Amino acid sequence: MASYNIPIAQNGNQEFDVKLGDSMFLIRIFVSDDYVIYADITVNGNVVASGIKCVNNYNLLKFFGEKYGNLYMKDTVGNLDPLYDGLGTRYKLYWDSI
Repeated sequence: MASYNIPIAQNGNQEFDVKLGDSMFLIRIFVSDDYVIYADITVNGNVVASGIKCVNNYNLLKFFGEKYGNLYMKDTVGNLDPLYDGLGTRYKLYWDSI
């Protein structure tokens, strides 16, 4: 299993395409009015997650088994859920192949 750090910007609202394994991902990260981080994830043109809360080390693709690997945000300093002002630095996005 390989682990990849997917670069994300330090601002809260962003959208980008990235090829992970054999799949093309469209990832949209956004911050709610109460500063909670959420994500929309599309894989190969199919929406697989919409408005899923980003929680530290929680697999955002959990409900799809191992089909698309593991995609999660990680607190690299402690054990907090991601905050918008630490995106890309303290809170990083990772994908693990299966």
